[in-house]
Amino acid sequence: MVVDYKDSKNKMKVKLIFPILMFCVTVFYLHATQIHGQSNNCDSSYPNVCISPAPPDLNCPDVPYNDFKVLPPDPHGFDLEGDGIGCESESR
Repeated sequence: MVVDYKDSKNKMKVKLIFPILMFCVTVFYLHATQIHGQSNNCDSSYPNVCISPAPPDLNCPDVPYNDFKVLPPDPHGFDLEGDGIGCESESR
């Protein structure tokens, strides 16, 4: 789609809106990935927290979280009961 503007003020506004919009989208994406633990250094078996993948093998006392969601394959073995909850409060 091509938009033809007759005055230069409107052209300048359009040229500025796109970079600002892209900046906002990028900042939102980066913030959202940090909140949900989806960075390159977080194991996907623990989607609600950021725990690094093995190795090294970590145990519950090695992480600052408890009662967090665990998905298979659970490489660190945080979900001993197999109920999908890692480092349960009573097991610490």
